[in-house]
Amino acid sequence: MITVVIPLYNKVAYIERAVRSVIAQSFEDWELIVVDDLSTDGSKEVVLSIKDPRIRLISLSENGGVSNARNVGVLNASYEWVAFLDADDEFLLNWLDFCCAAIKRYQRDIVITSAYYIDIGSDKFLVSGWNCIDSHSMQYEFYTGDFFQMSLKGNPVITSSCVCVPRASLIAFEGFPVGIKSGEDLTVWALISADHKIIASKNPNSVYHRSTNLDATWSNWFGSKLHPDWRLLGDKLIKINSSHGGVLTSSIELWIDKMLRDDVKKAIFFGSKDSLKLLSAIKNRRILLDTVLTIFSMLPPIFFKSFVLLKNYFLWWRRV
Repeated sequence: MITVVIPLYNKVAYIERAVRSVIAQSFEDWELIVVDDLSTDGSKEVVLSIKDPRIRLISLSENGGVSNARNVGVLNASYEWVAFLDADDEFLLNWLDFCCAAIKRYQRDIVITSAYYIDIGSDKFLVSGWNCIDSHSMQYEFYTGDFFQMSLKGNPVITSSCVCVPRASLIAFEGFPVGIKSGEDLTVWALISADHKIIASKNPNSVYHRSTNLDATWSNWFGSKLHPDWRLLGDKLIKINSSHGGVLTSSIELWIDKMLRDDVKKAIFFGSKDSLKLLSAIKNRRILLDTVLTIFSMLPPIFFKSFVLLKNYFLWWRRV
């Protein structure tokens, strides 16, 4: 009933934990597709050593990146629903069981997600950004929410280790964007969330091991590119949601402005000439002011002092 896709590249120390967290699920009607992206550390051999007829290993002939690996997994899925798991993360026991219950109740046009733990090595903390808008007292509690509004509050409310979506929807939105190193999944969750109802559990159902992802996260952030056009994506999201009455328009606009703010900070950090273009695209005044203040806080103290002196001189000149 559910295909689990794990993109794999050089995670020999963690891949067995990820695979066995799928095998341990209380729900048993699943298949696991591990897409090896030309690993060189023996990761593939670890997967081959785990004997379970529900596990399939696909070995790619060249390294194409995590988005390409996920897309290959989706295209080769046998089931109509696809859940994702990163090779260094893990499912908790009842995740697929919750997904199955949500699918049976809502049947289609939904994105299934959940609260999750972030493990930072020395400690772990719970991420649960979903407010209860609509709940049903059955075997499970189902929460529906606004992905864009909840994403304004900090940590992502959907991660690639705690999400289950219709395979047809992933294909319709052309899968994961290839060539983006950081946040490559964010656009996909946004597009699907503009068109589908979000069904979430307040109970944690996966563990994101940030301590094992830290080096890759920094490497990807430094090597990542700025989004080509957040406003274009925003217009697309609003158009998609218009078929549902446009109920998410305001939260989509705020979310796009937040993404622009984050890219402005990245542009300033890298010294990109796109910083002013990104800044001018922010519509919300509060977010714009917050972005400008953040820019000044990133500048060396001498530049900030010079700005204050120039401002004071300008005010004095106007009075004279």
